[in-house]
Amino acid sequence: MKQKHYLILGIIIVAVIVVAIFVDRYTTTEIYILTENPVVINTETSGVPSSAMDLVLIATQFSEDRTSEITVRISKREGYPIEGVNWADTTAGITLPDGFELIEGDLNWQGDIIGDDIKEFKIKVKAVENGEWIVEANAKYMIYEDNWWGDIERFYILVKDDEVLISDRSFTPVNPKGKAESA
Repeated sequence: MKQKHYLILGIIIVAVIVVAIFVDRYTTTEIYILTENPVVINTETSGVPSSAMDLVLIATQFSEDRTSEITVRISKREGYPIEGVNWADTTAGITLPDGFELIEGDLNWQGDIIGDDIKEFKIKVKAVENGEWIVEANAKYMIYEDNWWGDIERFYILVKDDEVLISDRSFTPVNPKGKAESA
């Protein structure tokens, strides 16, 4: 009789653990919030990167008046020879979503990057609408017509009344089948 109770108790414990794992895996929503100030976005590539260009996107935490400074930094990717970097007329730009207003600066940059040069440009923005937004930056150097070096970085911003959060991932929950859930 005692062994039967232990067997039932063991089955219940295993069932509880399996249910807990299933519930945790398929129902919790993780929100990835970057709290460093400034927030630096520079996704690493595994293996050999396909581009010699490296773009870094930097944003200061939003102040109480919902403003932030965003910096785009462009240079050669670490490990590429300096001799191969003579990028005349390199272009870069920031795409702002509808929920943001440009306060100061220029959304586009053009210039030359030679050797170990590091070029950057800055803008100041203000969040003017609640919602989840994506800020994206890109840079490109045309080697010839159909061949170019380039890089793209983006971050997500969640604006909710008096709170503005920045993350390298979407705040929108995704169900186990990979579809975004509506709030």
